[in-house]
Amino acid sequence: MNGAKNYSALAEAAQVNVAISDGPGTTTTLAAPSSIAYGETLTLIATVSKTSQDDPGAPAGTVQFKQGGENLGEPVALVGGTATKTVNGLELIGSPYTFTAEYASTNGFSKSTGTKLVAVTAVSLSGASVSVGGGPYTYTGSAITPDSGDVTVTLNGNELVYGSDYIVELTNNVNAGTATLTANGAGNYGGSVSASFTIRKKTLTWNDDGTVQSKPFDGTTDATVASVPTLNGVFGGDTVTIVTGTVAFESAGVGTGIAVTADGWGIEEHQNYYAPAAQPVFANGAITAASISGAVVAIGGTYEYTGSAVTPVPEDVTVTLGGRTLAYGTDYTFTASSKASLWVMVFAVRAG
Repeated sequence: MNGAKNYSALAEAAQVNVAISDGPGTTTTLAAPSSIAYGETLTLIATVSKTSQDDPGAPAGTVQFKQGGENLGEPVALVGGTATKTVNGLELIGSPYTFTAEYASTNGFSKSTGTKLVAVTAVSLSGASVSVGGGPYTYTGSAITPDSGDVTVTLNGNELVYGSDYIVELTNNVNAGTATLTANGAGNYGGSVSASFTIRKKTLTWNDDGTVQSKPFDGTTDATVASVPTLNGVFGGDTVTIVTGTVAFESAGVGTGIAVTADGWGIEEHQNYYAPAAQPVFANGAITAASISGAVVAIGGTYEYTGSAVTPVPEDVTVTLGGRTLAYGTDYTFTASSKASLWVMVFAVRAG
């Protein structure tokens, strides 16, 4: 009894704390490019080697890849001392990223860890294509900005997103001519790419407010402008100079409400406007009867006393007014007195 008791006491006295080693040492190296462009695939390669060539065998086991402390899927088995992991979807936001490779042994080697810092760089838009739809665009007097839905930026077959992938800058987009749209990279994209679009001149129209002066009959259709027609469609602050043409009555006879035609009207060359396609419409005018009081009468031929009133034949009578020879029966008629002198009276004043 006493011997058993002593033996038990001896065993308790012999207990010690012993530190157990993880096994032969290892080194884990994580290889990867220091930077990649947005959209590229990142390849991580972990290489595990023993720290002493005197240690028997080679490290076996798995590598757990991590991004910022979070596991990247399941552990990857070592093959020939290496393990590989690919990573997609890395963006500029959050860059640079810290990646870790943690080795776990299955044959007695110690654990080890390797790290790598990888930055993501912006993709240049220099190789992108830009198209501007929504046209045609016509001068408005203000800056013209295509809708975002009318602008398409494509890079490597992928259509980029307005606002997140690029923003738009416009130049020369007020006056008629060639405007430039520049897409500047945003978010994961950098650089810029440009395209042009055309702003056309605006075609003006005439207001129907032109008038002509009434005139006395002169046998012609000539007319004189009383008020010049105005233009419709000129934006505030713009100055457009009218090129005045000619006007004419459609008929030369006396009357009211006579239609007026215009010809040769337009505008001086302008950066932002085209002349109206049609000629202006003038209000109808009037031709009044001309007074014959200022006419010159000449009588040809020889006439002798007959004891009765002598009436010259019309062919012997010439009446001129304002340099124009009037037509007997159309412009005038006449009667003769018994004293053989001649009076001229108005018969009718109308087109000959």
